[in-house]
Formats: sequence, C-alpha cells, structure tokens
Amino acid sequence: MAVKLTKSQVSKTLSETKGVYEDTCSNLKKAYDKMNNLYTYWGGNLYNIIQKNWNGQVVELNNFMKATANAYNLISHALLQYTTAENKPDNRGTVTEIALGGISSSNEDKLTATSETIRADKLDIVGSLNTAKNDINTIFNNLTNIDASSPAIDEAKNTIKRLGNTIMNNLESIKNDINNNMETAASNYEAAERSIQ
Repeated sequence: MAVKLTKSQVSKTLSETKGVYEDTCSNLKKAYDKMNNLYTYWGGNLYNIIQKNWNGQVVELNNFMKATANAYNLISHALLQYTTAENKPDNRGTVTEIALGGISSSNEDKLTATSETIRADKLDIVGSLNTAKNDINTIFNNLTNIDASSPAIDEAKNTIKRLGNTIMNNLESIKNDINNNMETAASNYEAAERSIQ
C-alpha cells in the first residue's frame, strides 16, 4: 500500500521534531550520567530506591525512544521519496535512538559528599528529567498526529501510543524519588555535621 502524507504538514512537523528529539536524548543522557555517578558518594536504602526505580523503567524508556526514532525515520524517508518523485526533494534527515543503561546498587551505607554537592546534583537531575518530560510530550504529540500513513508508519505510531501511556508517569516517579531521597540525604548530612561541631 502506498504512503499517504500531506507534504507541507509532514515537512513542518518533522522539522519541529528533530531538534526536540535530539535535545531529549541529551537531557536523558545528562540525567542518567549524574544518576550513574551517585554511587561514588552515596549508598544505602534511599539510594537503592532510586536505583531500583530507574532500572525498572529504563528498558521501557529505551523502547519508547527507539520507537519514536523509528517513526521519525520512516516518515522522513517517505517524505523524501514522495518529494523526490516530484523533483523537489525534501530531506529532513534521520535521528539516532538513545540507549541508556542501568544503575548499580550500592548497599554500603555511606555519604561522602557535602549537602551542597548532593543538592546541586539533585537540581541537575530533576531539571534534566523535567525538560526531557516536556520534550517527550512534544515528540509524542507531533509523531502521533502527523499526517502520514502506511502500514509501517501506522504500526510505528501505534507503538508510540502504547508505550507513551506510561513513560511520563515513569519519569515523574523517578524524578520524585530523586527529589525526595536526595533532599533527605542532604538534610541528614547537615544534621550529622551539626551534631559533631
């Protein structure tokens, strides 16, 4: 079955989506790198709650980012073929999916950073996750509402819809654990410092 698309709408939507997708990957990678480094100064129950939550969600998050990249690339390729046949090629390029890893547990009950370091890392991670959430919402809306259709494109859109229902909640849950648990750790550090002065 032939691809059906509205050239101007598809071109505009892809143009608006590419940069947002790349920014999302950058922010998710930034948040992941910060979280993956937390074990160097922190361990114990509060840390491991974050670790388990992230590890429980990361596969689904990777699948969503893979599905959105696949949808973008399918639609971009279809647009290029469609417009090349009219001798007016419109090439919106491709995006590369992100692959995020798990975080190691840290059962050693330690806290070797200052409260300022903990809070700075918390703000960085939460800020990156908030931005990624907003961007993922844009990507979801753009790609599920784009005026392009074929069996492959429709399947890709349906995958995004299926996975997208839980991604925002998952990221919000991780963000809340980061916010609450790292603030508790920072406050506990301050209390311990005061107790020995």
